Amino acid sequence: MRVFGGQVAAQSLVAAGLRAPPGRRVNSLHGYFLRPGDPARPILYYVERLRTGGTYASARVTAVQGGEAIFVLSASFKSAEPDSVDRHPTMPEAAAPEDLPDLYESWADLNPETYEEMEYLRVMQVTSV
Repeated sequence: MRVFGGQVAAQSLVAAGLRAPPGRRVNSLHGYFLRPGDPARPILYYVERLRTGGTYASARVTAVQGGEAIFVLSASFKSAEPDSVDRHPTMPEAAAPEDLPDLYESWADLNPETYEEMEYLRVMQVTSV
């Protein structure tokens, strides 16, 4: 039996978040499973603050079991920014998918030779699977 990887990753992220400055939320994370964990043994989480700036903070967490690293996480935390119309434009109106023209029909009308060739290859792929 082994430790569930998602549990180790989640606990590593929580450990990093506890060391992040107040008001910062996780911005990105990268995790690396190095060796399997044993559920019968305790896991120690060592947090190293790498950088704390005005907006971003980053940390590295090493999950250790029996003196060996089993998981390493790098996480970045970012403070919230005021909403900005320039940075968050509203999505423009768009047609529903069923209202869009059929591109295959247009292709068949504009270039029937290449359409026929590609349709033959597509059908051959589908039937040979």
